Amino acid sequence: MAYERMTSILNFRWDWAALFVAALLLAGLLILGRSKPLYVILRTAAFLILFWLALEPSFVSAPQRSQKPPLAILVDVSKSMSVLDPFERLAMVQDSLKKFRKDLERDFEVAYYEFSESLSKTDWEGVLRAKAKGSRTSIFGALKSLSEENSQIQTNVLLFSDGIDNFYKSPWTYDAPVFTVRSGLNESLKDISLKEVRGSDFAFKNRPVEFKVTIQNSGFKGVEAPLVLKEKKGTSWTESQIKQVRFPESDAAQEVQFRIVPPAPGVFEYHLEIPIQKGEITSSNNSQSFKLEVGREKIRILYLCGQPSTEYAFLRQLLKSDPSIELVSFVILRNPENVVPVAEDQLSLIPFPAQDIFVRTLGDFDLLIFENFSYSRFGISPAHLENIKRFVEEKGGGFIMIGGENSFSRGGYGGTAIDKILPVTLNPNQEEIVKKEVRLKVLEPQHPIFDSGESLEKIESVWKDMPALNGIHRLASLKKGASLLASGEGSPLIAAWQVKKGRVLALATLSTWQWALELSEQGFNQSPYTHFWRQTIRWLTTAQDSQPLRIVLTDSNFIVGRKISIKIMIQPEILKKDKAPDMELSIQSQGKTMQILPLTAAARSDYRAEWVPEKDGEYEIRAVLKQGTRRHETLRSLKVTNVDWEMKIPVSDPAVLKEIAEKSGGLFTELKSFTPEILKGKAKHFESAKLEKVKKALWLNPWVFALLLLILLSEWGIRRYRGEL
Repeated sequence: MAYERMTSILNFRWDWAALFVAALLLAGLLILGRSKPLYVILRTAAFLILFWLALEPSFVSAPQRSQKPPLAILVDVSKSMSVLDPFERLAMVQDSLKKFRKDLERDFEVAYYEFSESLSKTDWEGVLRAKAKGSRTSIFGALKSLSEENSQIQTNVLLFSDGIDNFYKSPWTYDAPVFTVRSGLNESLKDISLKEVRGSDFAFKNRPVEFKVTIQNSGFKGVEAPLVLKEKKGTSWTESQIKQVRFPESDAAQEVQFRIVPPAPGVFEYHLEIPIQKGEITSSNNSQSFKLEVGREKIRILYLCGQPSTEYAFLRQLLKSDPSIELVSFVILRNPENVVPVAEDQLSLIPFPAQDIFVRTLGDFDLLIFENFSYSRFGISPAHLENIKRFVEEKGGGFIMIGGENSFSRGGYGGTAIDKILPVTLNPNQEEIVKKEVRLKVLEPQHPIFDSGESLEKIESVWKDMPALNGIHRLASLKKGASLLASGEGSPLIAAWQVKKGRVLALATLSTWQWALELSEQGFNQSPYTHFWRQTIRWLTTAQDSQPLRIVLTDSNFIVGRKISIKIMIQPEILKKDKAPDMELSIQSQGKTMQILPLTAAARSDYRAEWVPEKDGEYEIRAVLKQGTRRHETLRSLKVTNVDWEMKIPVSDPAVLKEIAEKSGGLFTELKSFTPEILKGKAKHFESAKLEKVKKALWLNPWVFALLLLILLSEWGIRRYRGEL
């Protein structure tokens, strides 16, 4: 540090020197007597050097601390310091330091530094030559670097900046006072900046979503300007909404709110902008773009139950409690003596509205559930069943049939359109109701209806310990192409498959409610029961949106130098039970692989990666899953842009500088008010750390040996030239 001084002494090995001198004298008497004067001089010089080396001289320096307190002066040289406010911010700092340099160096041991993205040491001339060119500002990073450099020797800090810190905050603790000085008052600065767009990045179809836009202005008090929201349609942008914004009489930030009602599922791109105003110092911060991912609206479920049951009561309550589900349910009273476990105003006491449900409104639902329901008794015709088949195959709807006396073949569905979409074969001769306890055996724990994100062993363990079912509907067999997810008593219990655009599941039991009831009685929560049904509903209603691989990005704006978090979602049902996925994730540009990214498993079907783009341009993220001869691949395009961080919000900001000064025990001031007097009384004298002496062995210096060799070669050269050799 600049405030260390050095005192130095020379050390010698006198014992070795005495012996060596005696040897030199003896050799000198024998040699010098017969030599010419020139040779005497050269040999004498050589003897003296050898004598010097025999002493083993060393240079010992002992650092001593100055009595003046140390002071590190940090000057911000980032691009925003070039803003004219009213004069260049950096130039105003340099002028102030010129004015007070003598006072500062008289009262303190001064060390000079400059910083933008990183900290570097300089000198007074370096401060005067500095130009405001840094692309980012990390005030906290600079202080952290300074404290690491001075871990043994603390120093006071005098920091000059405009207060714009556009880097991620570094963890920083500083035990010495930091005096912060703001350069720039924004008095003559003219700029409008769309500082931030806040709102959900996900919405539902036909459901309004709100966005708040934070606008920062300087120099446009009372001015009115339009804020335009545009939506991308195809390759062009279309104006969607315009709001007139009147800027306040102060420089305070203001918020403007937009309300968007997305008309359909998908990913929508939006662009916000304020026209460039006369006199603005930059136009790079007048606009912001963002994306909105839109999913379907609430999952609409139609639940038809052939007679009151405990299964219906439990499942209906679960579905009604889910805010993302809209449930319409009908329970049929077959016999007056039936015990009804629901309120009477919930029961249908009118003729079943088959025509309304299966012709007019079926398409409004996402999932249809038949529980122990015999269609022919309630005016449902084969044509209505054909509509259900089209609902699944063409509309992408989901369908569940739950077992019972009036389900599958026993409900008369053999040979109908429903038979064609069920994943099990219907054979009345092989079906029966088994009234005894049966334990579910999960065969595909990786399937989404069972997958809880835990390991396969954990999932299997949970389901192995689940309470037994109170009876099952024994079915004939599984159809080719269907997945047998669980069995019991050698019969399919849960089977599923995809039928064109939709999905169908057969559940051959009426007693999943046993899981919820017995778990509660044993003091456990009902999460496996709840998870099973919620996952089943979501799997059945997302057939159109499903892909073997999906790339999910956590951001919608991709900027050079900023980390992008990537999530790879794999459909669990395509994974093999005993093998880890063979995954590869790469970054592509113009058809070439630019980088292979390492993947980290968050769960069996969930992988994570990170990428920091170094250049702007169009890129593709490519994910590949290999399974023997099968190969699944997906691409996600993105555009990486450069952002001028320094001019994004060029308004000087005292908040960070005030925070640093307050937390460190220093003081904040404006540049126009700065004098060295503010340091008096607050700057600290620090106790000197123990400083070790530095010893340098001069007798090992290669230049000394080079000189000795030169002298010896000189005599040889002269003798050869004179012909004496």
